[in-house]
Amino acid sequence: MSANQPSLETADQRPRLPVGVRLVAAFVALLAIGGGIFIGLLTLLFSMPFGRPSDVTAGQLIVPTVMGVATAAVGLVIARGVWAGSGWARLTTQINFAIWGLSAVAGALNPPSYPNPPAVMQPLFLLAAAVVLIAVTVYLERPGVRAGFGLEPVGVAGRLWTLLAKPSQN
Repeated sequence: MSANQPSLETADQRPRLPVGVRLVAAFVALLAIGGGIFIGLLTLLFSMPFGRPSDVTAGQLIVPTVMGVATAAVGLVIARGVWAGSGWARLTTQINFAIWGLSAVAGALNPPSYPNPPAVMQPLFLLAAAVVLIAVTVYLERPGVRAGFGLEPVGVAGRLWTLLAKPSQN
């Protein structure tokens, strides 16, 4: 073995990530695939001539397909980064989930004004989604999870987690 090649002991060392991080990575991958399909369909809807869906040409299908595949590919790269324990992917996931969670809270605080039974349930579903998204954001900030990503707890949040995890004994 040459001096430039890493030994098998160092090559196989990966961060010891909790099972929850693997679940978050799978969740991000599912959101990426679903988001890619949604973006592709939404782009197709707005690129289609109104009232004549049968007049869509093959050239008009290229842009929605590229948009959907690109969205899914970016999301899958982020999911792979979370699975591998990359700090940039953890931060990207936290930022995305925090924004989506706050958007869901804002949507829940603005309920529809018409009395439609599915629409009445919409704020509850949005609040449930917000709780899940913000809980994942907070989970990825725990000291044990940060240590798995190779990060040290820093700042006010890191000190708060350290205090909550190890209460001082008087």
